[in-house]
Amino acid sequence: MGNEKKNQFGGKILPFIRIGIAILGVLILSLSISRLVYPYGVGAWEAFNWMPATHLLEGKNPYAFAFTPPYGMSPYGIVYYALIAVGVQIFGYQIWFGRILSVLAFVVCIWAVVRIVGKLAHGKEVVWFACLAGLAMFPAQIWISVMRSDLIAAAFAFSALALVFTFEEDEKISFWSVSATVLLSSAAFFTKQTYLLPTGIIFLRFLQLKKWREAVIFAVGLVFLVFGGMFLLNQTSSGGYVWQHFTHAQRLPYSLAQCADVFIEMLKNPTFFFSLVCLIIFAFQNRKFFNRLSRAEAIKIARSPKFLIFGYLLLSFVWSFFSAGRVGGAANYYIENSFLLAIAIGLIFEQFKRNALPNLALAMIFLLTVGGAFQIFRILRGEYFRWQSLSYYQEVFETVGKVVPPGSKCISIEAEMVVWNGCAFNFDDHEEYNGTWSPELIEIFEREIKAGRYAAVLWMDDKFTERFPNYRLIKMSQSLPERFFPIYLYVPEQPPMKSE
Repeated sequence: MGNEKKNQFGGKILPFIRIGIAILGVLILSLSISRLVYPYGVGAWEAFNWMPATHLLEGKNPYAFAFTPPYGMSPYGIVYYALIAVGVQIFGYQIWFGRILSVLAFVVCIWAVVRIVGKLAHGKEVVWFACLAGLAMFPAQIWISVMRSDLIAAAFAFSALALVFTFEEDEKISFWSVSATVLLSSAAFFTKQTYLLPTGIIFLRFLQLKKWREAVIFAVGLVFLVFGGMFLLNQTSSGGYVWQHFTHAQRLPYSLAQCADVFIEMLKNPTFFFSLVCLIIFAFQNRKFFNRLSRAEAIKIARSPKFLIFGYLLLSFVWSFFSAGRVGGAANYYIENSFLLAIAIGLIFEQFKRNALPNLALAMIFLLTVGGAFQIFRILRGEYFRWQSLSYYQEVFETVGKVVPPGSKCISIEAEMVVWNGCAFNFDDHEEYNGTWSPELIEIFEREIKAGRYAAVLWMDDKFTERFPNYRLIKMSQSLPERFFPIYLYVPEQPPMKSE
């Protein structure tokens, strides 16, 4: 009788889950295509990644140029820059290759969510629901098809997690499988350094499985690769790697108010809020069960992979909350947490299946679909305004080509505007060279511009001449973008100085 109810449950709700996946899938595909074909940056300073990639192609360490021309800060890991370098080497300076990597990384993350839930839960409707939950999470939606490291790092990390959570206690794990978890975990770290929690979870999962030898191999291999890689990067950059990623990074402004602001913004997204409500309800419904546990039962639960997933989710919440407190913190700090939420919601959904609660399950499907679609429509609205502003950016780009001699040095908040006009761009991460937290970088920036070395500066406001009167603003005939950030073109009053 119980199995008959479960089968009826799955038969009733599976079509609705698939409809939800189709709706969100079409919307995400539309968003991805819009960004893939948009010719310029989407406001995430994507083309800045070209400078570190170019250094790699020239056989140079990208972390060695904070204080020397062409002046570049490289906040991401070497694996990410190597991937972008592949695209630059084959296709030249373009943005679409990195955006495609982001889309593929998103697909990999959804695959990992589905694979983990499929291993820990039962029933294809639960697996399909986890896929729906993954598609509905806002942080991944907003960063898809953007040439940034966030989703790529998540793809490496969740691939390693998917691998280790499919191992069985009575299964013989090969050396190559353990090596794969080491390589994927290291790649995640060397793509974006905030991906530390997955390595601890993988190690704990090996311990849960009583795979002591594999746990040691994983830990030793990871330490060797990570610290060995950091040592080589630091040695070949004359200390630039440690200075950029640790010494300088510690000086970035940090605020608990910023943590709270980002979290509140996350709560305003329907699927994030709804997922938290589900977690609270789940915890409340199971509180008596945990109170009655014997010591033996508690140990058994502690060795459960589901317990590890929920523990990971809790740690990830704390990590995401406090990490977002640094300057520039935004929804991307919750990407890892969001995919974990999708896994957790999938496991909670299984409990509703087990209790044969189709109405509650249908409500979850409806809320995730509608909430996820609402979020994507908001993002697509932003895409509409971006395309409405294209004529302005096109005029800026064409004007640069007219007033700047090819081969000149330029500075631009959107590097493609000058690079595609044959201009060598300097100061790739303008925020680092203008932030109050790094006086030595500000000094370099001001010294170079006052010396008149740059044929053009493309800036984010119209106050640049107040700071640097040796430059003048060239106004565009097109109106400024109404709901998207403008770019202002400045040229020197006198011809640029020749490089020394």
